[in-house]
Amino acid sequence: MKAAVLLALVAFMLMCAVSEARPRTALRAGHKIDWSKVDTQLMDAKFGRKLADQPAKRSADAPSGSSLWEVIPGRYPKTQSLPDVLAQVPNTPEGRKFVQDLANTIFTKFGIWVPSFVVDLFFEDSSYFLNYLKFTGWELYDGIAAINFAYQMGWITSNASNADTLPQGFNLDNYASAPINVSNYIPAEPVELFPDLWKGFYRGNASEEQLKAEIVFALTLNQLANNSHKRESDPSTYFTLYNGNKIASIRDLLGALAANGHSIKCYLTYRAVDFFGLLTRDSQGQFKEVPAPVFMDTEVTSLSGESAVTTAIHDELVIEIRSGPNTKGTPFNIDILWYEGDDGIGFFAGSLYDYASWVGAVNTQHMEGKQAIDYLHLAGVFSDTLIQTALTFNLYDLGYGATGVDSIAVIEWTVYGNMSLYPLLMEKFLVAPIVAEYLALANRNAGEYAKLAAGLYELVSDSAVNPTLRQRAYNTITWPAGQEPFETVVKARAILSGQN
Repeated sequence: MKAAVLLALVAFMLMCAVSEARPRTALRAGHKIDWSKVDTQLMDAKFGRKLADQPAKRSADAPSGSSLWEVIPGRYPKTQSLPDVLAQVPNTPEGRKFVQDLANTIFTKFGIWVPSFVVDLFFEDSSYFLNYLKFTGWELYDGIAAINFAYQMGWITSNASNADTLPQGFNLDNYASAPINVSNYIPAEPVELFPDLWKGFYRGNASEEQLKAEIVFALTLNQLANNSHKRESDPSTYFTLYNGNKIASIRDLLGALAANGHSIKCYLTYRAVDFFGLLTRDSQGQFKEVPAPVFMDTEVTSLSGESAVTTAIHDELVIEIRSGPNTKGTPFNIDILWYEGDDGIGFFAGSLYDYASWVGAVNTQHMEGKQAIDYLHLAGVFSDTLIQTALTFNLYDLGYGATGVDSIAVIEWTVYGNMSLYPLLMEKFLVAPIVAEYLALANRNAGEYAKLAAGLYELVSDSAVNPTLRQRAYNTITWPAGQEPFETVVKARAILSGQN
């Protein structure tokens, strides 16, 4: 075992009290705040005050702050700049509801509370409001801590919904008969909020049969991942059937597919995150995208003191399973995703969505065969670990933010020996006790838990500037030079590369 792994395990065992293994119910879907029960005045007092007392921090550049969201003319003709659209929001009950919903979404996803006075100022100058869509690593880290504190104090309540599950022993060869309603997964058509503004995301082009195969397979992988921390003799262990075999682990399922003539490939992809899905229409009635990215102030500065500000990203593993000429029985030709997001942790159907034209994309770290199978098995072990962490510590939204938007970075380290993404904000001292607890079980995944312990030990936090932040922030610019939608990303590329 590598010295780094041994050091990590010793460190974690010293700092973590390993408790007796205990059963926990694994959820997959995220939490939804019941806003009718939120005391706005209380939240303003607890979380809005510290922002209101520091107007210079977020508001000094407010008159020009909206320019961050101006799309560079001519680069993305299917878009219309966010400030132009916000200027048309009417000061009506519908318009005010839209602004309040945006503020609620910012808090729901980032823990950044938009004070009531900023919501009220929107119709005078929306740039003050937009400043709450730009934050440093520390502000995001602090925001996630705030929303978990509010959740645990009972100042906000939320409803967690269970994902669909497949019956014990479900036969994957019969995926078409699974008791799953595909329409529950397909993105809804865009909803008109008021004249000239819609909210929605593009649907993918896959057939309903294709989507069902992907949904059923993703659910199977998630239920197999739930076995990760269990002993082999645990009667609650889930198993599936494929090609006549009884299977209880992700590695065994993907291995059985490979043995039956399927190719297994995966790669890492990331793009600018589009949380809001805003759309408008052109004069011909065609939808145009309204880019509303979240901007990260890296706090890496140029010689003149200008900070590199770039877009936050969403990263995920893309899994491609394809049948071959020697495949017998039911062939699978599907795409599956693995990620930690605000809609859950684990495996998801890969063809449900198409993506906006402006978000860019980087595809890297391609794997196939046994390497891909082992990597995806480790991802499943980690998603189970993160869910159990969230349930143990009563974390909001299954720990999204607190246990990472950087989960891939931990498993990335186990193969590549480095972490390439930004920002890294996992509170690893929450995750470490669960990893240590499961490592002590010495079950069939002991090797995976040792790797996760080593990866967690190496994980840095971007709540402050650190030696690797500059390069990782540069890596996560998702457009080639000359195709950046925003001038601030052009500047960030120069600053982060040391050219400015």
